[in-house]
Amino acid sequence: EQLPQAGASAEALLDAPEVRLGGEVLATYERGGAQFEARLCSFGEEEARRFNENLQSLMRFYIDAHSPIDHTDDRWRLLTIFEEAREGAPRRFTAAATAMVFSRFVAGGIRTVLKVCQVMVAPSHQRQGHGSALLQLLYDHAATQGAVEVTVEDPSAGFRMLRDLVDLRNCRRLGLLQPTEGCESQPLADEARAAARTALRITDEQISRCHEVGCYSLLQRKLAGKEGPEAEATAKPFRLCVKRRLNKKHEETLGALDGAARKAELERLYQALVAEYAVLVARVQEVPTPAGAASGG
Repeated sequence: EQLPQAGASAEALLDAPEVRLGGEVLATYERGGAQFEARLCSFGEEEARRFNENLQSLMRFYIDAHSPIDHTDDRWRLLTIFEEAREGAPRRFTAAATAMVFSRFVAGGIRTVLKVCQVMVAPSHQRQGHGSALLQLLYDHAATQGAVEVTVEDPSAGFRMLRDLVDLRNCRRLGLLQPTEGCESQPLADEARAAARTALRITDEQISRCHEVGCYSLLQRKLAGKEGPEAEATAKPFRLCVKRRLNKKHEETLGALDGAARKAELERLYQALVAEYAVLVARVQEVPTPAGAASGG
């Protein structure tokens, strides 16, 4: 798909060989024979501000309801990934994210939080694992800042899926929120939730999603070969458990509906969610490009 001319111009400026951002190199990694460098900088640097102007121009074409950030606020950080120049190929912009570290009330006290606001992977580098590497680097940066939680501002459906995959793979790597017998019929224990929150720095909503994906995977194995009333009896506990959470999450919207409409909308929300879970179960089994390679781990 061709970019509009304004977007193409901005992308060319991001690729310009003279673009050399300061800040800190967070990681270097290799993918498909190419070398990539991830760098974090503040907007106190003139070069970063100029780069951000071009980046914001390009993001307008890819981020719904895009609004530019105020880079005069010194809490903002810019994370970029560039493909390094090699024989026959120039240095190229690969991906970027803007994020802010701030304090708010979390888990019973005023804590440091990292908010991811804008994420973009250049069209030429999509579906190569750079988005996952970018998000993992943001998680790693949050840890160095003492942040207890990483939030995402208005994630798109595509980014939500990417975030789920990164979180699920981190769960698997650390042995957290793994499915156990009977998990599909009961909410996650407080101790397991607290452990995941501390280790992963993800929100309660993300913890619930990761837990439910694992339970859904276990449920599908239990349903193999079952039909009719037997399959319904097996699936019912998971469905009710998830619907209770959805009912609470969407209480205001659902509360405005009458009984039949409320039931139908809750069922729609459930079916949409498990459709996402089915995709995630399949994709999380794929061998990912190791995020640790990007973060130096």
